[in-house]
Amino acid sequence: MRAALAMREALEECNEELALAGQPALRVGIGLHRGVAVAGVIGSEELVEFTVIGSTVNLASRVEHLTRRHAADILITAAVREALDARFALQELPAAAVAGISEPVVTYAVECVRLGTLEARVATHTRHRSPALDLDITP
Repeated sequence: MRAALAMREALEECNEELALAGQPALRVGIGLHRGVAVAGVIGSEELVEFTVIGSTVNLASRVEHLTRRHAADILITAAVREALDARFALQELPAAAVAGISEPVVTYAVECVRLGTLEARVATHTRHRSPALDLDITP
């Protein structure tokens, strides 16, 4: 989650610079799921790559594709939501069918991180620097 929020923040800063240069804004879609996966190095002597495989990785990829449908930059699954605490403001989205999964998948858009009485907005439309990324926001 920290990496996704940091990416959101960095993209906001980049888009500010692009806007000043008269360039169009960039968008990103991040899908997060939590579970067991197999990680390892594959390949041959000429080409070696590190990869992760498994249904967890496949579902994360499908959730990333849902970011376009839901117009959200960060989507998480229920498995990720269950690991988060109340500091995260989430919006539950309608269940959606995804390839390779028999049941529709419920996702949640990550809207912001609440820090005590201060609500640090980290939504894509926010233009100011968020203190949320200066703190440890892992559960």
